[in-house]
Amino acid sequence: MGLKRYTVATITNQRFTVRGFGGGTSTPSTPATPNTAVQVFTESSAWVAPPGVTSVEYFILGGGGGGGKANGGAGGGAGGYRQGSGLFVTSNQTYSIVVGAGGVGGSGPSYGGNGSNSGIYSTGAVPFSALWGTGGGAGAPADVGTGSVNGYSGGSGGGGATSSSTAGVAGLGTPGQGNNGGIGGTDSASWRLGGGGGGAGGVGQNSSGSTVAGNGGIGIFSSISGTNVAYAGGGGGGVYTSAPVGYVLGKGGGGYASYGTLAGTPFGGGTATTSVGDSGINNTGGGGAGGSGSPSAAAGGSGGSGVVILKYTFDCQFQKPLVPFGREVPPGP
Repeated sequence: MGLKRYTVATITNQRFTVRGFGGGTSTPSTPATPNTAVQVFTESSAWVAPPGVTSVEYFILGGGGGGGKANGGAGGGAGGYRQGSGLFVTSNQTYSIVVGAGGVGGSGPSYGGNGSNSGIYSTGAVPFSALWGTGGGAGAPADVGTGSVNGYSGGSGGGGATSSSTAGVAGLGTPGQGNNGGIGGTDSASWRLGGGGGGAGGVGQNSSGSTVAGNGGIGIFSSISGTNVAYAGGGGGGVYTSAPVGYVLGKGGGGYASYGTLAGTPFGGGTATTSVGDSGINNTGGGGAGGSGSPSAAAGGSGGSGVVILKYTFDCQFQKPLVPFGREVPPGP
């Protein structure tokens, strides 16, 4: 596995910032002042635990599930997440960082895909308990020859869609990582509504009445990166109706109207449109939205990819991270 670019790792207290590629070396440095590093992995890579580092704080988020196709497809579930501190690592041992891809949106007479798992593991000499965030479950397509309208289970479950006569079952979320999807509805003739995909912070919403598709479940906020970022909202359900107006498409992540001044869909889940569903936002683990309208045109949106974030402290007496091809700004006075 080659070295991959990750986002800026900020070292506090000494006022310098490291930019560049993973896999850096370390050299002695003074003074012996505690410092904190944050590394945000947006694609799979390798990480070498720096000298003196024996414990990390972590946030691991799987890829979101794809939305269901057409005629009121259901929203995909958000990627499952794991977060905590005190994860023991071994200095100078190499760890594999896996960032899961989002599931593809449904197209043709078939389901979309579940999101892929994200995690950290090692095959080094010192045993290590791997941690994984499960990929989100795919949202169900409306009945266009698939034979099933049930959402897939995952980190958070995909929403259920409808056949010509009945509503499908929502996918289940993984306990401790996410929540269940919502279910859709139909009158067997003039309208079909998809359920919302589950989110990390809440279940996907069921469709309502004859005109309102289910919103995706809300996500969560995390500030481990140094910025308060929204993650892991479920995808919104799609709509099929013979009425030209009056229906309400499902929004991603619970519906941004619930969150006051926050613009857009806050948790990365895709919002349904009048045709192809919006995709989840990459590196948020959001679920893709369900497709609406004609089955020949309305694919579901793809899920957003996941992310892995590590945060750890080190002592400058023992090390000062150096990054190949990077640029280092020394401490100021």
